[in-house]
This record gives sequence, C-alpha cells and structure tokens, in this order.
Amino acid sequence: MGEQLPVSVIVPVFNVKDYVSEALESVLSQSYTNLEVIVVDDGSTDGSGELCDDFASRDPRVRVFHQKNSGISTARNTGLENAHGDLIAFLDPDDAFCEDMIETLLKVILKDQSDIAMCGFSWHDTTASLPKERKDRDLAKSTVITRTSAFGKIVEEKIETAVWNKLYRRKIFEDLRFPDGLIFEGRYTVFDIFERAEKISVIDEDLVRHRRRMGSICHSYSLKHVLDREYAQDHYVEFIKQHAESFGDRSVIKRMIRLRMRSMVAVYLRYCRKNPEDIDGQNEIRRRLLELKKREGLHYSSLSERCGYYGVRFFPKGATRLYGVYSRLF
Repeated sequence: MGEQLPVSVIVPVFNVKDYVSEALESVLSQSYTNLEVIVVDDGSTDGSGELCDDFASRDPRVRVFHQKNSGISTARNTGLENAHGDLIAFLDPDDAFCEDMIETLLKVILKDQSDIAMCGFSWHDTTASLPKERKDRDLAKSTVITRTSAFGKIVEEKIETAVWNKLYRRKIFEDLRFPDGLIFEGRYTVFDIFERAEKISVIDEDLVRHRRRMGSICHSYSLKHVLDREYAQDHYVEFIKQHAESFGDRSVIKRMIRLRMRSMVAVYLRYCRKNPEDIDGQNEIRRRLLELKKREGLHYSSLSERCGYYGVRFFPKGATRLYGVYSRLF
C-alpha cells in the first residue's frame, strides 16, 4: 500500500488464557504491519495478563496495560485513551482477524474516502482452532452508505452492532467513549458511532473469525446481562426519536417501539424459564416492562403482542408456562 497510516488495535482481556494467544497472533501476523496493539488486562486472575506481557516482550508493537477489573467498556476506554493510531480497530480476546483484515478495510476506507469500513464475520465453536484465511479480495464489492441509511439498517438488524468487525478513523472516538460498567457497549454506542461518520463502507467479505463461547459475557443470561441489554435497547428508541427527521419515514419509530415491547415480553418469559428461583430478578424485569408500557403504550402492537403483555402483567405464571408458544409466534 502507498499510504502507511498507523492503526491501533485495542484488545480487552479478562480470563481468556486459552484463547488470547491466538487472538494476538492474528493481529501480529497481519499483512499490514504499521500497527500498535494495545492490550488492556482487566484484572485477569488466570494468567492471561502474564501471557500478554510475554507478547509485549517479544514484539515492540504490543503495549500492555494492567488495571483492576472494571468491565469491558472501561477496558476499551483505557485502550482509546492510550491509542496513537490514525485508525482504530477492536478485537475481542477470543476472536481472530483474517490475515488481511486491516489491509483490506484500510484500502476500502482510502478508496471510498469513508470514515468507517465494516466487513462480515464467520462463526466458530469453542473447541475448534480458528481457521486462517487470506485470499484476493474484490474491493469493487464495497458499497458506500450514508449515516442515515446506516440508522435504518441498524433498526432492521442488517448491521452488526458489535465494534470488532469495523475499522474507524480516529475522529470517530475523539469525543466518544463506551458507557462504563455496561456489557452491551457496542449495541449502546452503535448509533452514536455512525452519527459521527459521513460515509460508511461495507464489504461483503468475512474478515473476522468470531468464536461462539458459552462462557463469554454476551452468552450468559444473568440479571445484569438482561438489564444491560434492555438499557441499550432503550437508548435505541430514544436515539431514533431524537433523530426522527433523519429517517424520513416515521414508521421506523413505530416499528422500533413495537419491537421493543415484543422483545421485553420475550425477555421476561425467557428469564423466568431459565432462572425460576430468582423471584427478585423476575420482578425487576417485570417492573421495567410495566414502565415501558406506561412510557410507550401499546399503540403499535398487534393483538397477539398485546396478549403477551397483558399475560405477563396479570397472569405471569401462566404466561411463563406458555413461553414456548410465544417464542414460536415471534
């Protein structure tokens, strides 16, 4: 490549000793070499931090920061505070980049003069080693969308809200940080991220290998997991309301509110099934569901969706037993 812009790759690490070496090796073996790798050890107790230090001792591009356990959002923010690159990428410590991920997305950004480039990803299970892949990429396949178009695709769930399948110009994060303590930090900030971009490039290539690991935060179903996800969803709705003029079609707002209510009912029923002994947790989710209805109403909900809500409100035990029927309907 003619233009060798420095790229910062931020890797938050917490108790992933079995996977972090593979993740870091996938960054250090990138075809694009003008990198700094910022590893934030978020209070690991399984030896992950020591493994990261070993990488730093062998490759000067790796910088390791150790901090007390504060959560993935704070770890990502620590990385941003210490990043010097003109472009920013994120990698989860149990995933891996294809060998030309950075090179490909940077070429797309320079070709399209865009602020963000995003790619696809492939799923892999816990036990398998993540496959390596490098091939000739057809950059002509990239398409450019506006932030307004991106907003609509997020609502339609056509854009992955995670931060790890994208390359960003540094300016995106000049005045933006992830919410401390929140699990679904990507979902919460995705609108704010795209709002800061004039143009977004999308390439139809799987350049990230994402590991589906049941022990990871996002695959748990704790009360915090549920409440953080719902908090991020509420942020979706508020953002859409505040930027209604950007969508042109106000039906987007109606659709989002409808999906929000449907999701909250399903979350309550699923939590009751998975955590039958946690009455306090069930009551907290139910309380938030009732607050959502009071705030947004049921104006846009279908008859069956309203039945789901009223079932939870007046017959929670019976509604939980019928969860299987509800999940098949929606």
